[in-house]
Amino acid sequence: MNNKWQKRTDAGFSLIEILISVVILGILSSIVTVSVGGALYSANLKQCKTDFGTATLAANAWLNDNTNADGTVDFSSWNTSTASVRYSYDLYSSADSSGNKTLAGLGYMQAFPAVGTGSKYQLGWGWNTSTKQAVIGVYSPSSTSVRYGNSNTSADCDSIPR
Repeated sequence: MNNKWQKRTDAGFSLIEILISVVILGILSSIVTVSVGGALYSANLKQCKTDFGTATLAANAWLNDNTNADGTVDFSSWNTSTASVRYSYDLYSSADSSGNKTLAGLGYMQAFPAVGTGSKYQLGWGWNTSTKQAVIGVYSPSSTSVRYGNSNTSADCDSIPR
């Protein structure tokens, strides 16, 4: 008697079983990829906001330490190349390529890791000498001419593209 429902005697999987398994694995991997991408973006935003806060605290600490009794601050060492002690706006090393000290080199903060190929942003900064505040901006990792946001707060980190 030839019963079409009889037990298979050959070992292995049928083509349909293998195709269904591949489809299920593809769906699961796409879900994981989207989740990991969102987590990496959130991690970049949090790191940017942390770096922004660190740079702000370091610049304000330097400002507090270097404010004269009459409330004036001498910014000439930051702004001219003729000053006897010149400082650098570099946040990513303890001294710039000319040997000028940075906030990290002065001990106000640790230097940030170098901007690499996977970086989504870099921080740039300077002084607003009239308000006596550090002005910190979030920029493209490839060029400081491309700025993300314009509020000079950590909210600028939210403008980093995905």
